[in-house]
Amino acid sequence: MNSYLKSFLLVIAVSFSMAVSGQINFKKGYVITLQNDTLHGRINDRGGYANARVCVFHQKKGPTFRYTPQDIKAYRMLNDKYYVSRRVYVRGKYRNLFVDVLLKGDVSLYHNWKNKDLAYYIEKKDQEMVGLINQEVMLRYKPEGNVAVVYSPTYILSNKIFKDTLRSFFSESKKIQDQVSQVEYDPKSLTRITKAYIHDVCKGNDCINYERDLRAYSPRFGVFAGIQRNEMSFLPSVKGVNSKAEPTTIAAKDYISSPIGIFVNFPLTKLNDRLSFQLEGVFNERLYHQMLGFDQNFGDTIQINTQTVSFPLLLKYQIGRGFITPSFAVGKEWGFVIKEKVILDSSKDLMIHPIQKGGWLAEAGLNFKLAKHLTLFSNVRYQTGKNMIMKNGTELSGYNTVKKSAHFVKEYDNTYTTLLVGLKF
Repeated sequence: MNSYLKSFLLVIAVSFSMAVSGQINFKKGYVITLQNDTLHGRINDRGGYANARVCVFHQKKGPTFRYTPQDIKAYRMLNDKYYVSRRVYVRGKYRNLFVDVLLKGDVSLYHNWKNKDLAYYIEKKDQEMVGLINQEVMLRYKPEGNVAVVYSPTYILSNKIFKDTLRSFFSESKKIQDQVSQVEYDPKSLTRITKAYIHDVCKGNDCINYERDLRAYSPRFGVFAGIQRNEMSFLPSVKGVNSKAEPTTIAAKDYISSPIGIFVNFPLTKLNDRLSFQLEGVFNERLYHQMLGFDQNFGDTIQINTQTVSFPLLLKYQIGRGFITPSFAVGKEWGFVIKEKVILDSSKDLMIHPIQKGGWLAEAGLNFKLAKHLTLFSNVRYQTGKNMIMKNGTELSGYNTVKKSAHFVKEYDNTYTTLLVGLKF
């Protein structure tokens, strides 16, 4: 790994560290005090876990305040997240926390990050908040009348407690009660049925004052294509089947390929909404051919043609949420050769090892927000990798095993610089 890549990785690591610690993610917003006063300023969005404990609030030309759930009633980031102070059950006791508002209106729905079995609460205006418990209760049911019973006169049924709670809560709407059996214990499903209930029973026009945009923090998919500059260097090695011992690296010519791929991006909202994991699937065909003229090593001609499928995994960090936003990423790629053709002079009984080594990468780019859920991006990616030429019939052997055997021919480094352009939906 050369000094340029090391420096770039250091910059990315520092950026990630600052992001996770929540020092550079201030957004416009306001807090509501215990006296119902509204204070406008900027709020540090430090991710779901940290936001539940403390609101870090800053006003222009003023100090920075750290508000706990006992200090204020609520806080909100404009066109984004909304938190209210509530007393919820966490780790065996009730505590005051800022809960994430999914819906606010005649009926409000809240999400508590700290308890997976009691993660959601629902309340009607001016009434007590009710917890939705994600646990099963066993019910015994005995058929009445002349119903035929094959094994036992008593059946044991399982039922989620939160579904019974919702049926009771939605008692004014028989239509919504009948839909409860299909509800899942997740934000989208609970928000959907709560909205349906509000629309069914609400008589006014302002029944919902706020709705969390869940898609903004859901996994996103995309496609991309690019132009890749490939730099190959044949490494110094001991004598192989088709080469003599070489004390120095032999630089080969650069060549161009055109990768295409798809990806899914997973936001890490519990840590910081600018951080995400991205899993990609990439196809690339590389065609390398050169007259080297090293008779003592290769002979005159070397040809390496490969088709590869690779799976990069990246940790990405995006700065800001405007129309144009820069992003950085580091990651690792797992690459597999699915088809190859290797010729050294007249020798054709050769192949490339099916699994590449290395695959570390760094990336920087720009994102252009075209619509609410449509982004055009352009990234420059720098990547390293390593593979070897070997005799046919040894593809099932491990990389290091082949390298130490008589089947080893030649090892080479690959350095890739890629310009990628794509769309994220």
